[in-house]
Amino acid sequence: MVKRGKEVNFPNDFKFLLLVIGIVFVISFVFATHIFSSTTNFYILEDVSTIINVSINNTATGAEGNISQVNFTLPDTFIFITGSEGKSNITHFPSFFNYTNSTKTLSWSNFTYGLINASDFTEGNTSFWFNVTASTSGWFNITFSSMNGTFTNYSNITIQVNDTTAPVLTWGTSTMTSTTLTTSFSGGEGTCTVDGIGGTQTITTSTLTVTGLNCGSNPYSYTITCTDASGNSGSTSEKTFLTSSCGDSATTTATTTPFYTNTYVVSWEQFQQGYTKEIAVKHRAKVKVGTSYHYVGIKELTSTTAKVEITSDSIEVDLDVGEDAKIDVTNDGFYDIYVILNSIVNNKASITIQNIYEEIPEGEGAVSTTGEEVTGGDEEMEEEPEETNLTWLWIIIGVLVLAAIIGGGIAVKKKRQQ
Repeated sequence: MVKRGKEVNFPNDFKFLLLVIGIVFVISFVFATHIFSSTTNFYILEDVSTIINVSINNTATGAEGNISQVNFTLPDTFIFITGSEGKSNITHFPSFFNYTNSTKTLSWSNFTYGLINASDFTEGNTSFWFNVTASTSGWFNITFSSMNGTFTNYSNITIQVNDTTAPVLTWGTSTMTSTTLTTSFSGGEGTCTVDGIGGTQTITTSTLTVTGLNCGSNPYSYTITCTDASGNSGSTSEKTFLTSSCGDSATTTATTTPFYTNTYVVSWEQFQQGYTKEIAVKHRAKVKVGTSYHYVGIKELTSTTAKVEITSDSIEVDLDVGEDAKIDVTNDGFYDIYVILNSIVNNKASITIQNIYEEIPEGEGAVSTTGEEVTGGDEEMEEEPEETNLTWLWIIIGVLVLAAIIGGGIAVKKKRQQ
């Protein structure tokens, strides 16, 4: 029963409950304001330094409502960036910061005068921030605690660390018949697609099966790309398979060895901006121009020059460091692909490949280069004289045989006349 004229005093625990409610409300508000658009969670990237900013509104009153210590305990996979900590609304009383590496705890305190004054001291909201790097993706909790004169409150701040590592895909074993390919791959996660004959298709398992192929050692090339939940993409190298002979129903292991042993898949954005890569001999990059795929590969390499091959239609250019080439691969009167040899380091050619749309000047060909275009088809041209010489040889033999027959006939006729 409350006597008239007496002030009702609420217990300190109830006051601190109001403090906790205030903290939870303000933390949720700050997360929504500073960390994307979530009301309860932080979303950060793996291996990327990120500022965690938490605001606390002390709604308690009286001297015992002053918060004397605030702690943040990090998960084991989080790394605190030394010197990145801070606190706003610092009063004329100093605050002491300490980081304990063994427990991964960041602590602000002032046990003499208080760290965050109660609301009747009009200090207002106080923000604490620190910089962390998370080395592993997943869901984690930062444990938060605050202490006043009578109570310590504990709560969790939920952090989602998004993956930044692309899937690493490798080919497994492969078998082929005259019309069917079955091959496995490992390292896939998220959504996977296969790019090859027949376009791009989604696959839901770690095994690719293709039917309806043509028999008779026909080549079929495929590349598999997987994109994880965080949007990171990784691809296999392009691999070429050969079907077995027609009429052969036996299953054989695919053992084809194409010239190029590794293919880097270049995204459209990379191709537009200019894709720079150190590429070894027998390695190549795959780009898309219009609706068709083309390749830029390194066939030969010296300490100062590189033989660069551009396909689908094979075009080869010899480039010294600093030399470049522009190629029209669509036969539309415009150069489509630009290649420059930047340097040669550690037996690799650093080249930049970029999509261009540049009209070919009148009188110029489909290839423009400051290096040297390598002319193809020399072997076929050398064979033509041999074929022509053999033709004349047969003509001469035929004339001699005919002359012999005619001469023999005349001799017989004269003999009869005698």
